[in-house]
Amino acid sequence: MTPMARTVFVQESTPEPATLRATHGSILVVDHDRGARDTVVAMVSRPGITVRTASTGAEALALAPRVQVDLVLCELVLPDMGGLDLSAGLRRAGTRAWIIFFGTDVSIHTAVEAMRTGALTVLEKPVDPDMLKATVFGALARPDRPSSSRAAPAYDKPPRPVADRWASYVWKACGSLTDLKTLGDWARFIGMSYSSLCETCRLLDIQPQEARDLTRVLRAVVQASLQDCRPEVLLDVGDRRTLNNLLRRSGLTRGAALSAVELLDRQTFIAADNEGLIALRALIERAVADR
Repeated sequence: MTPMARTVFVQESTPEPATLRATHGSILVVDHDRGARDTVVAMVSRPGITVRTASTGAEALALAPRVQVDLVLCELVLPDMGGLDLSAGLRRAGTRAWIIFFGTDVSIHTAVEAMRTGALTVLEKPVDPDMLKATVFGALARPDRPSSSRAAPAYDKPPRPVADRWASYVWKACGSLTDLKTLGDWARFIGMSYSSLCETCRLLDIQPQEARDLTRVLRAVVQASLQDCRPEVLLDVGDRRTLNNLLRRSGLTRGAALSAVELLDRQTFIAADNEGLIALRALIERAVADR
C-alpha cells in the first residue's frame, strides 16, 4: 500500500474538480535521481500531456524558456542548486509556470520560502499518486498563470553551487553557543530539515557524521577564540575516549591554540581536495579578511 503524502503547503487548498482537469499541457520534471524522476513521469503521463525531464537546475533553466513549460515538478535538493533557487531563476527568466516541489522531511520554514518564490504546493515524499495527479492536472486546467515577477527578493541573486551552500551550513553552525552534538541539532540550528542536510553532504561525497564531527570541532575552535578558552572545553563530550578521538582526527592537542583555517589543514574527517572543504576554507578566509 502506498503511503499517503503530506501536503506541507498548498496555496490553493481545494483541488480542481475532475471534470475541469487538463487534457493538455507541458510539464518539466526536475530530479537528480533517475528512478524517482521516471516514477513521477509515469504518474503524470497521459495523452495530450508533454513531459520533459532535467537532472539538474542548470538543465532546467536552459530548457524551460525554450519549450513553454506550463508546470514544473521539482525536487527541493538538486546537485547544483536548491529547488528554491531554481524557482527564482525560472521567474527571472520569464517562465510563467506553476511550480510544485517535493522532498523528504520538509520543514514549515522551507514551505514558507517556497511560497515566497511562487510555489503552488509542497508535497512530502513518498508522494501519493492520486494526490499528485489531482494537483498537477488541476493546476494545468487553471486559466491563470503565476507572474514572472513573483520571485522573492531574497533569491534575487545567482544560485549557489552545492559546495557553497554546504560551507555556509557549517559556518553558520559555528555561531552556536552550545555544542551541536547530533545532525538533528545542527539541522535545527540552521533552520533546515535533517534529510536535506544529509542529502547536501552526500551530494559532495561527504559522510554526514564526518561533516557533523568536523562542524563540532570547528565551532569549538571559533568559539574558543572568542571566549579565550580551550576548544575541548566547549565540546560536550562525557566519554574521554570519544573526546580524544575527536581531537586526534582534528589535529588538535589539549590546550593548544589553533585557527579555523589551520584546523581545516590538519583534520582528517574530510579529504583535503573535497570541493565542500575547499569552499569552506574560502568562506572562512573571506570572513577573517572582512573583520
